[in-house]
Amino acid sequence: MRYFLFCLFFLCSICVYAQDDFKPIKDESAFQEKVTKIADITQTISSNFVQKKHLSFMEEDIESKGQFYFKKDNLLRWEYHEPFCYAIVINNNLLTIQDEGTVNEVNLSSNKMFQEINQIIQESLQGNVLNNSDRFKHQVLENEEYYLIKLNPTDKKMKAYLEEIELYFDKSDFVVSKIIMHELSKDYTELIFTDKKINHPIDDFIFSIE
Repeated sequence: MRYFLFCLFFLCSICVYAQDDFKPIKDESAFQEKVTKIADITQTISSNFVQKKHLSFMEEDIESKGQFYFKKDNLLRWEYHEPFCYAIVINNNLLTIQDEGTVNEVNLSSNKMFQEINQIIQESLQGNVLNNSDRFKHQVLENEEYYLIKLNPTDKKMKAYLEEIELYFDKSDFVVSKIIMHELSKDYTELIFTDKKINHPIDDFIFSIE
């Protein structure tokens, strides 16, 4: 069941924040340059996260909490602590899920959907998310607190299940604070990163599951 919910998270995420105060950015190239510079010196990121999944057929949202780890290059770990304990690790092209002692592996190179989502996450964390005009149309907005990148897929297969991706970059550190994906069904997930730690040491064993 939790593997199913994890798949839903990667397929459809959306934040429900009011966006009326966002306006088109005045200098997109300057923003891209700043994000790239910050990403170039960012070797690790760790943070807490809260994930709220809203499904239209359920009365209450599904809320999960845990810790997130990122390390260059292509290393990610989602460690869920509430309401269940399980871990999801992406190590290069291998996605591994540990759930109550059971380990499942997915080869990203043979799964286009997971490969695409992993690439989006990596690009947003490494500052080159705007360098994908062959896969997305994009728009960059801002308000007092965030820069907001909206990505609309152009690939026919991705458009069949994904309507829009929203990436919120905190103006205080130019690091992603929210990763957001809208699916066509209008269900949504709210994912918020808090207590971010940049360039703190993270041991390599964090990104392995025995």
